[in-house]
Amino acid sequence: MSEISATDAALGGFPLARSNPRTILIWGLLAFISTLVTFSLMTVLSGAAFAKAQTLGTSPDIQPGEILEMYRQMAPGYGASIVVSIVMSGLINASAARLVLNPSDRRVSATSSSAPTSCARCCWPW
Repeated sequence: MSEISATDAALGGFPLARSNPRTILIWGLLAFISTLVTFSLMTVLSGAAFAKAQTLGTSPDIQPGEILEMYRQMAPGYGASIVVSIVMSGLINASAARLVLNPSDRRVSATSSSAPTSCARCCWPW
């Protein structure tokens, strides 16, 4: 059994990034868009509760009931943000794993079983 080099494992992504700069750029753009969507969802669904949380944070007489009510009001925003984060993280991580396993595969075919074509179209160089 061959030895696994910790250095090769830690630095293995740099050659892939150097040979696929467009893919890395697309992943970065998707991560940035995901962050914007997450913050937008939190603002729209829980904006008033966040504003209240900022004022309560400076108040010396905070009641536990107020904090729990604030969390209840922020729950829809957190829930939507978690869903967006899980989907986008899964998409980017799956496409990175595919690139590591098949570095020469520059295009995803419609018959590929390792990634749905609708997700793969936005992550792979055309």
